[in-house]
Amino acid sequence: MTLNGRTISSAAALLILFEWGCTSIPQRPGFADVEHRIDERTGLRVTWDEQTPADGRVRETVSALLDSTLTVAVAEQVALLNNHRLRAVYAELGVAQAALVQAGLLSNPVFDVAAQRGTGGGGDQLDAAVVLDFLDVFYIPLRRRLAASEFEAAKLAVTAAAMDLAFDTRIAFVSMQAEEQLLEMRRQILASTEASLMAAQELLDAGNVASLDVDNQQALLDQARLDVAENEAAVVVSRERLNRLMGLWGGDIEWQAAHRLPEIPSDLPPGDLEAQAVESSVDLALARQRIESAGRKLGMTERTALIPELHVGPMISREEGSTRIGATIELPLPLFDRGQAGTAKDRAVLHGLQAEYVALAVELRSNLRSVRQQVYTAGRMVRYYHEQILPVRRRITEQTLLQYNAMQIGVFRLLMAKEEEIDAGRRYIESLRNYWLSRARLEQLLRGRMPPGMVDLELSTTTSTTAGEGGH
Repeated sequence: MTLNGRTISSAAALLILFEWGCTSIPQRPGFADVEHRIDERTGLRVTWDEQTPADGRVRETVSALLDSTLTVAVAEQVALLNNHRLRAVYAELGVAQAALVQAGLLSNPVFDVAAQRGTGGGGDQLDAAVVLDFLDVFYIPLRRRLAASEFEAAKLAVTAAAMDLAFDTRIAFVSMQAEEQLLEMRRQILASTEASLMAAQELLDAGNVASLDVDNQQALLDQARLDVAENEAAVVVSRERLNRLMGLWGGDIEWQAAHRLPEIPSDLPPGDLEAQAVESSVDLALARQRIESAGRKLGMTERTALIPELHVGPMISREEGSTRIGATIELPLPLFDRGQAGTAKDRAVLHGLQAEYVALAVELRSNLRSVRQQVYTAGRMVRYYHEQILPVRRRITEQTLLQYNAMQIGVFRLLMAKEEEIDAGRRYIESLRNYWLSRARLEQLLRGRMPPGMVDLELSTTTSTTAGEGGH
């Protein structure tokens, strides 16, 4: 059996069309790029749960991490491996990949049939045609380039979401440690106040102080108990926020962490921080990718404006025993809509994205300088509290207590000295927390992601507002 050239060409064309229509969608689309970017910027792992044995090993890794004393880096790693909202974000990769595959597919041919039954002696008529969008073949490369650009933007967006989760976890961990340290201080104050009340009661029994002094000590003790209860509730709330970010429940929430914030380092990270932030910025890369996608969409709109589609195909007509074979062509006539509105819209979107890119670059550099100053100022305050204010306040309280015991001053002077020492200790812990919160923002910028709420940051030495949870 032999085949002529026309038969071979037709078979090859059918095979190509069949293969084109059977394009498969890969598993874990684009996730390798996300993994690489996260590892490069944070040194942390991410994983996509696919109900495989590998996922079981990831859960074992999470359990092992929780068995050790939790640090901020460990908490970030647990969150990236175990946060289910982040896993839901990975679905965006599948959506973008599916769009890329769809962009490379030919439109399905349309089968058109019309039948007419003759009356009054007229014969029956049957018309059939199969039409295919002829221009679709030429527009596929344009669609694929646009979809590929949007797929790259999706990968960058997923990378940004993972980095945001790590940042939120770091902020939550620092806030929890600050609450734990403040609780430790308030419990020490409570114990000291209880001892002072007992001493005042003994002096009252001996007739050396008035009952007003004992009542004042009792009032101070009552306030100390309220402060401890308030801090205990704050610790629970901060731990639960961290549990949500790490995706923990059941027995896994019994993890242990250091109760005190670490000492601050001696200086800032080395090098040109502004240049580092710009070079590694995922935000700028994502903005550039969106500009590229908008440019490709504009180019495609301009090319397809006049004739967006052209259907051609064979047609068969049968009437009264005779059969006619021909061709049919269908195309829209650009009489009213020449695509000018769509082109103007896409051009406006492109110009807007270009302006946003410049604004983002300016904000990134400015925020880096602001946060760098925050870290520097907060560090100076922490050192000043630790080296100057706290030692002086302790000495004042000790000397005041000696004078009170010698009945040289009244109880009000002693209470004032204690309150001022307590207030200095609280402000020291808050300044230490502010340093680590600012340091987290600085490190997030250097990693390549601008934290939420970073526009027009005000330099503040008061309690900082923490970032929102996971979700992007």
